[in-house]
Order: sequence, then structure tokens, then C-alpha cells
Amino acid sequence: MEWHEKNFRYQILGIHSYYKIIRQGGIKEKLLCKECEQIFSCWENYVNKTLYGGVESSIRNLSNRKWLVSGLDYNKFKLFQLSVLWRASISNQEFFKSVNLGEKHESQIKEMLKNQNPGPPEKYACILIAVMFDRKPIKDLMINPTPIRQDNHRVYRFVFGGFAWAYFVSSHFIPEVVRHVTINESGEMIISALEVHRLGMITGLINNLKING
Repeated sequence: MEWHEKNFRYQILGIHSYYKIIRQGGIKEKLLCKECEQIFSCWENYVNKTLYGGVESSIRNLSNRKWLVSGLDYNKFKLFQLSVLWRASISNQEFFKSVNLGEKHESQIKEMLKNQNPGPPEKYACILIAVMFDRKPIKDLMINPTPIRQDNHRVYRFVFGGFAWAYFVSSHFIPEVVRHVTINESGEMIISALEVHRLGMITGLINNLKING
């Protein structure tokens, strides 16, 4: 199921379907061996169970539409995030045409995935935002990724699996507010919520985080 609004293409899909799309068009056969595919699937399954049930974690309400999630496996969660970003960049599919990390970042992330090294939290930091409609979560929504600018950083915005994933791809120092909410090595991260019609306001949400702390 899909519908269109302005320049975005919306599809009703979840995390497993997202990976299925990326695997199509020969990417799996050309770039991933069977062993690597199994490793990627391990990260995918872990995050799927973490977000939808099956992996125990702790959730604490911090304020209106902001939660602290703890008890996460930093390595698996962060490597999943990196694998999504990298696969989108190397994809030849029209859906991911706006994701172009460049040789430098593509190579760095490829090595991190190859060595199963998630790196420090601030390296390719990713903010997770729950997507809502009328204050209820939308579990299966996918929007083609798009780049935005935030404080001289390039940020790639993905929407799938009921969440917006905002990746900071930059060689510059990542703002403290971003490092505060992204997943850390202690297995904690802060998730905010945003109504679906305000997804174009992610930069505003980041600015709001700066104000509210």
C-alpha cells in the first residue's frame, strides 16, 4: 500500500520489509556474502524485537512525548543503524537516490560493519523519533530518505518501522544535544515523538531539544 504527498512517497512497510527492498535489484548478490547477510540479519532481528517486543528493555517517561530507553545492546543497535545507512547509500534503487554518503563515509562505515565495530556514539549518531498520528504510533510507515542541513551537518532522514531515524553524517563535532539523545555505550537512548504531518520539522525538533535540554 502506498500514497503520495508532494515529493515524498509513502509505503506501508516495517523493518523486515525495509531490508527486503534494499536486498532487491542484485545488491545482496553483488555486495554481501552469505556470512555477512547472516550477521546483518542478526542486527535486524535484534532491533525488530527491541522495538516491537521480544527483547527486554526498560522505558521511563521523562516528559511529554519523551522517553528514556535502557538495557539495549549498544553494538547490535548501532550496527543495525549503520547498516541501514550504508545499504541505502550503495543502493541503485530510485527510492534511495537521495542518499549519497560519498566515498569517504561509505568506506568508513563499510569497515565498521566488516569489523563489527559500532564506533563511539557520536560517530554517525542517529536520533530516533517515534512517528505518531493523532497521538497513536504508526508502526508500518516508510518514506523515501532525504538529506537536510542542521548546524552545518548533513542529516539523512529515514522513516520506517514506525520511527524517523535522523543520521548525522559529518566530520565536524556533533552537538552535545544530539549525543545526549542518541544511543550510548551504556545501552541508553532518548526517544521523542512527532506527529506524522510534522516530519518535515525534524530540524525544528532538534532545535527544540536544544531549548528544553
